[in-house]
Amino acid sequence: MADKMMKAGISRRDFVKGAAAGIGAGALMGLGPKEAKAQGKVIKWRMQGYYPSTAEAGKYAPLWAKGITELSGGRLVVEFAEPGAIVPTTEAFQNVSNGTLDACGSFGNFYRGVIPEVDIESGLPFAWETPSECHDGFYNRGLLEEFRKIYAEHNIFYCCPGYGNIMYGFSTVKPIRKPADFKGTKIRDLGLSADWLAHYGAAPTSLPAGEMYMALKMKTIEGVHYGVAVLEDLKIGEVCKYFLMQPNTGTCCMNIFVSMKAYNALPADLKKIIANYSLSLVLPVTVGWDEKRSLAEVSKKYGVEAIQWAKKDVDEGRAYMIEKLWPKVAAKSARCKRLVDIVVAQAKHYGKI
Repeated sequence: MADKMMKAGISRRDFVKGAAAGIGAGALMGLGPKEAKAQGKVIKWRMQGYYPSTAEAGKYAPLWAKGITELSGGRLVVEFAEPGAIVPTTEAFQNVSNGTLDACGSFGNFYRGVIPEVDIESGLPFAWETPSECHDGFYNRGLLEEFRKIYAEHNIFYCCPGYGNIMYGFSTVKPIRKPADFKGTKIRDLGLSADWLAHYGAAPTSLPAGEMYMALKMKTIEGVHYGVAVLEDLKIGEVCKYFLMQPNTGTCCMNIFVSMKAYNALPADLKKIIANYSLSLVLPVTVGWDEKRSLAEVSKKYGVEAIQWAKKDVDEGRAYMIEKLWPKVAAKSARCKRLVDIVVAQAKHYGKI
């Protein structure tokens, strides 16, 4: 990305300053919004998020929409809508695929049944512990190119991942002090970690984030697998007074993707902005996602108790995931195996396995 910016005559410092200040690509190239618009008619896109914009995971999409609008000098206006405002939340993926929606901010495991490879895209549990490890996988080890090919098969252009900076634990209405305490507990979870919960006898269920609070209030579920920030952002701390912080299943990746039809209709320079600069637009969410601060605040405000399993239980849980469930993902297809092998090689490089 740095090489592309330098060839375009834009320094990394100028780009960051421009994005942060809302100057936009037009300003960086010496164009004001009026001059940029004059280069062509204004294109309008509709974008919907999977997560409420009040949640940390829901901040990527509106920030990207605002950033693309500004970086395009107002030539491409992306109008963001909250989950369910245009189409039902669980149908957003297929509506981008068929061109009804132009763009979406999501989390791959919501459509795991359509794209089995999203187990790797979203982050294999216990694989990535930090955003920098996510970045290494996508931009240094080839995952970005792989997922752009995969999403293209569904008429979607994959813009970028959105790195979570998350303490991925379990907010619950009752304490989960040991693995056996999960038995019979109804937990909102997605993807491979839901399979891990089922191993302990829990009853995982998929549920949009915006529905979690009422589901907990109505006792439809008894906990959620999520980061600490959700205890405040979605007021989950009013219901859940316990947070299982260890085992921490690692951080995860949200994503930004757009209709291939809408993307292909763009002029070449706007395509380049989306393909090359989307990540830079959403990184401020990652940087501002401070789970340690959130834990300290919700513990005080809501009286949430942080729980850690014994090291033996954490190690056994991690081993079950890596030794039993990662191979389960790899066995789905030759492509899944290739993607899992990338993550395994990365983990070995870090000395994790």
